[in-house]
Amino acid sequence: MLIIRGIKKSYGKKAVLEDISLSLRTGEAVGIVGHNGSGKSTFLSIIAQLVRPDAGEIHEDDRSVLGDRSYVREHIGYIPQNDWLLSDLTVKETLKFWQSIHRINEPVFAADSIAGQLGLDLLAGEKVGTLSGGMQKRLSIALAFLHHPRYLLIDEALPALDRAYRFAVLERLADFRDQGGAVLYSSHRLDDVRAFCDRILVLREGKAVLCVRTEDFPTDGETLDALLNPLESMTDG
Repeated sequence: MLIIRGIKKSYGKKAVLEDISLSLRTGEAVGIVGHNGSGKSTFLSIIAQLVRPDAGEIHEDDRSVLGDRSYVREHIGYIPQNDWLLSDLTVKETLKFWQSIHRINEPVFAADSIAGQLGLDLLAGEKVGTLSGGMQKRLSIALAFLHHPRYLLIDEALPALDRAYRFAVLERLADFRDQGGAVLYSSHRLDDVRAFCDRILVLREGKAVLCVRTEDFPTDGETLDALLNPLESMTDG
C-alpha cells in the first residue's frame, strides 16, 4: 500500500496543496477530481517525485520512498497531462530507449504488449514530433506500462484517445488491477471516474474536501457545485 501523508506545496505565497493525505491499496483505483487549479496535477507530480513537496511523507507500507529515485523508476508509472517525449526520436527508438533505462529485454511490439495493443507498431518509424496529440498520448501510456509498475499515476490521459484505443487502455487497466496493481487517476470527467474508480478524492483550491467510495459520491448537480465551488461547476461532460 502506498501511503501519502500531509503533503504541502506552495509557489511563492500561493498554496497549491494544503495537508493532503491518501492511501492507495493494491488492486484499487482512486479518482481525483477538481477544477483546473485545484492541485490535481501537482499532487500526482509529487508522488511521481518530479516535484519536491514542502512538507509531507510518502511510504510504501513501513518504508519511506520520498526521494528514492530507484524506487520510483522501478515501481511507479506516470502518464502526465503534458507529454514529455523527445521529438527527434522515432516511436520505436523511444520505446527501446525506455526499455534500456529499465533493463527490459523483450520484443518492443510483442503481440500482448501495450505498445501493440495501442497500434504503435504502425507508427514505429515515425518521429515523435510529427505525431498528433492523441498518438503521443498513446506512446506515453505505453511507456508508463512498459516496466510493469506497481502503481500507475494517470493525469487526464483518456480524453485524448480515440474510442477504440480508450477501450483498449481501460481493458489494460482492469487487467492491471486484477493482477494487484493500483491506479491513481486524475480527470475532469466524472463519468470516467465513476465508471472506473473505487474511491474518489475531491480537491478544491489545494484542499481535500471529500474522499469517499464511488457508490457514495454525490450525483446531483447542486451538491457537486457545493463541493467544487468557488470555481465554476463541474459536469459529466
